[in-house]
Amino acid sequence: AAACQKLLDDGYAYWVDSSTDSADVGPDLYFDLAVAEELTTWYLGQESRYERDTMLRLSAERGGDPERPGKRDPLDPLLWRSEREGEPAWDSPVGRGRPGWHIECSAMNHSFLGDQIDIHGGGIDLIFPHHENEIAQTEGKTGKPFAKYWMHNNFIQFGDQKMSKSLGNVVKARDFMERYHPEILKFVILDAHYRSPLNMGEDIVRQKMQGLSRIYEAVKLADTILMKDKGPAEPAAGFQAKCREKREEIERALDDDFNTPQVFAAIFDVVRAFNDIAFNKKITAVQQANARAFKQVIDDYGRILSMLREPAVEFLDRLNRILVRERGLDAHEIQQLVDARTAARRDKDFQKSDAIRDELAGMGVELKDAPEGTHWQIKIGE
Repeated sequence: AAACQKLLDDGYAYWVDSSTDSADVGPDLYFDLAVAEELTTWYLGQESRYERDTMLRLSAERGGDPERPGKRDPLDPLLWRSEREGEPAWDSPVGRGRPGWHIECSAMNHSFLGDQIDIHGGGIDLIFPHHENEIAQTEGKTGKPFAKYWMHNNFIQFGDQKMSKSLGNVVKARDFMERYHPEILKFVILDAHYRSPLNMGEDIVRQKMQGLSRIYEAVKLADTILMKDKGPAEPAAGFQAKCREKREEIERALDDDFNTPQVFAAIFDVVRAFNDIAFNKKITAVQQANARAFKQVIDDYGRILSMLREPAVEFLDRLNRILVRERGLDAHEIQQLVDARTAARRDKDFQKSDAIRDELAGMGVELKDAPEGTHWQIKIGE
């Protein structure tokens, strides 16, 4: 209400007589966009770049009232709506009523964050009319440019449908994380550019689980290589150059409007390069230096992304348990079959051993034989 009064006092607002026949309904206060264009750095279309016909259509669709008689410009937004029966209302310096949509956000931002802010975000459907009007009203009130950077995210989609309460296809973050893991949700979101539609579905989730498994398996390999210190050494020149090249790519991607998909593409290049020089190779001081260099890349950019910070063995175990549950399998039964195969191999009953292996493969279980025993995991791609 105080913000509305200031805009009125400074010439940015005007009254429009009630659009009803009731004598009990007072006039409504509107913001004058033409005055804002004249007196501030703001201009209509600053963020949206829309044509006027598009603005008029979106204003009508998104809570505006371009057909309201008495307005100086059909696009002028409501600042204060006089009291109507059945609607919430408060006493204020500009009369009893309630604020318009845009001035609410403008006033809250100003109250908590001051005259100017660095970054303002929101969905792409808020660019117009909401954010353009919020800028105009804030700059009219303060006389200063409002936000340095605007970031508008696209929608989450299931197939060709936008996620929305009205369609009944909303997935709550808490429910997703209880079913899967917070790391998986982060990867689903960050592996799509924030300005692109985010497709959601079982196939997408499975792909992200596969990707995370690849990264964490490489981290687990690095941890294994580093278990017994072989002494000081420098990483192999080729791998060192690859890490340096991919670091530069990641920095450029982050500077390019937070291009997180490109960040992950570079991370997977480093994973691939590390696996090529480390998997099934003799552990040497140079290999350990390679492992340290690899882990440093993952740590540095995982910290920025708030990801890839889980202990590798623990995350992979959690991922395996999720897959067991999702497939309706029994971990105890799987372990019994693995133990039976181990016993058959020990007794040189290879026919039985192969039969058990095939049975497990039919369940989507992969076996990894190692000197310390056989490990099993669910194949994600099944």
